[in-house]
Amino acid sequence: KVNLVFKKLFGSEENKDILKSFINSHLPEHQQLTEITIKNPYNLADYIDGKLSILDIKAVDENGTWYDVEMQVEPHDYYGQKALFYWAKVYTDQLETGQLYSKLNKTIVISVLNYSCFGLMWLPAEKTGFSSIFSKALRFPRLYPGNQ
Repeated sequence: KVNLVFKKLFGSEENKDILKSFINSHLPEHQQLTEITIKNPYNLADYIDGKLSILDIKAVDENGTWYDVEMQVEPHDYYGQKALFYWAKVYTDQLETGQLYSKLNKTIVISVLNYSCFGLMWLPAEKTGFSSIFSKALRFPRLYPGNQ
């Protein structure tokens, strides 16, 4: 239920200004976006046995930067791997056959978590060597009663 409300609040066209404000609150001033387009959250499998992924919110800004905004209430043992998988899918789906890798745009994951997720707090370009990776996990411990 919480996830449904999250998607309605941040992922619907009539509330895209809320999504824009939320994303901007986590970006440096020089990277603030002015326009956001909400995209289909379904990442289709690339082959028959491939894994389908459904993002909470998938969007792209006026500069071509892609965003995956996720809400996770219950602890997930492999959330770091899940977030990286989602990031990779959004990142690689930007290219079509024959396009150059230089056409890839930055992809940012913002995870709103109801628990501590060590190891997925911050992946800045200085540490990864890739300017296209940016991930931030936010913890809201009182978001869902009973889960501390």
